[in-house]
Amino acid sequence: MFFMKANIHAYLVVRRPEFNYDELGRGAYLPYPPNIDGLHYGGIDRMGWFDLDEDYYNGSLPNEFIELRKMALTPSKTIGVDVSANMYDAVKLLAYSNTSNDRNELIALFSYSDQESAFEAEFDGELTGCDLYCNGYGSLIREGIFTKPEVFKESNCILNKFGLLDFDNELINNYIKEFERLAIKENLEIMLGPIRFFLIYRVFTNKSK
Repeated sequence: MFFMKANIHAYLVVRRPEFNYDELGRGAYLPYPPNIDGLHYGGIDRMGWFDLDEDYYNGSLPNEFIELRKMALTPSKTIGVDVSANMYDAVKLLAYSNTSNDRNELIALFSYSDQESAFEAEFDGELTGCDLYCNGYGSLIREGIFTKPEVFKESNCILNKFGLLDFDNELINNYIKEFERLAIKENLEIMLGPIRFFLIYRVFTNKSK
């Protein structure tokens, strides 16, 4: 863990990798966390704001958090979920999300494809790696290596200890080419948008240090 200054685009409350599942298996959520031999996926696609939204839609979210949710969250054009530009608001929403169970954490995102809208942030945290994302499709790492490990078996070894790719242009470009090749060969769902790569930072709050 380090005190960091980094250019980022947004903050996002997500499930911790080992809790990235919905017991009921609703919608796109699996009833078990994506993992390969105990290595869990640690990228963007981890049920963003899930516990907050559960209470919002079932009518149990307190008024102060209804207002904070409305004020703090804005739709992201690149990942298709709401994000927060304010770390302190995101930390408050994280604390609420963990009221019943400590299953969520805070991450910060940065994409080189939209550097003009980035801002400098300061936080205690660590860089965990790179995720590849296509809006409307999801993470190529989760939908590839973690969902179809038998198809992407030759790519399993490129993951780091956080279930992501290290920031290496050659490694990233080779995986994208392999993903596109196997998507055609194995009749996987076709992506209908640009692929963006995001740096993922885990942000430590007082409770998560």
